[in-house]
Order: sequence, then structure tokens, then C-alpha cells
Amino acid sequence: MSEAVVLAGPSHVTRLRFAIDQGETAPPRREVVFHDRPGESVASPFFQEPAVVEGAEDVVLMVGDFRFGNRRLVDDRQPGAYNGIEKDLISRANDRALYADSLAALDRIVEQKPSIRLLFWCLAGRELQNRLEGRYMSGGEYRHPVWNLADVES
Repeated sequence: MSEAVVLAGPSHVTRLRFAIDQGETAPPRREVVFHDRPGESVASPFFQEPAVVEGAEDVVLMVGDFRFGNRRLVDDRQPGAYNGIEKDLISRANDRALYADSLAALDRIVEQKPSIRLLFWCLAGRELQNRLEGRYMSGGEYRHPVWNLADVES
């Protein structure tokens, strides 16, 4: 069997691991090492741990919602400040700050682990839902005011 792949990310990774463990989905053809924490921001030090950036050559990071850990905008010293979404802290200005912070964190991760593959799972899902609902459309083109899948993929 080839070397294990590390799959890192938030709750989507946790749910996949659980589904495999429970026999609800077929086991992967390769060994998978899961490095997951539900609701965790990609900007969290958790995703820069050796298991992600120094471990296996084959690493996939499932990037969660950019709003994860928005509490750190007001107090990053709190336990869990990089976890979950505080509804009262959702605003366009905070979204921009979190997006910039997340992209900077991704740049650091890619610098440490150039071979890492990024899967923008939450962004792709949100964008699909917005398109289906006709949100953020202008002249037949989709353009979210803060984050767009095409921008992060380029």
C-alpha cells in the first residue's frame, strides 16, 4: 500500500471519518490519517501543526468556512477563539478581515508544505447554494462581495 494521505480540516473531515468508522461509506483505498477539529478556522495554529506541514508528502486540507473563529477578532486569547461562528460578529467588515486572515494563513501553510492540496469545500458549497438561489448575480455573472471560489483557485 502507498504512503498514507493526511486529510485535515473541520467538521466535514470529522463526519467523513465517522462515516467510514461506522461503515456508512466505503473505506478509502489508501490509508488516511485524519487531522480534524470541528468548526476550526484555517487560521488556527492547529492546521500548522507538524501532522499537516511536516508529515506525509500527500496532504489535503479541506478549508472550512472563512467565518470560523470570528471570535478572535474581538479576543483571540479565549480558549476556542479559533472555533465556531459567533452570529453577532457577522458583518461585511469582519468577513473581509477573516478572509484576509485566512488567505494569509493559507499562504503560510503552502510555504511550509508546497505539495499540499487545498479543497475549498465550504466556499464551493456556499457558492453553489447562492447561485441556485440567484444571490449575488449581476448580468448572469456570480460575484460575492467578499469571497469567490474563482479568486482563491487562481
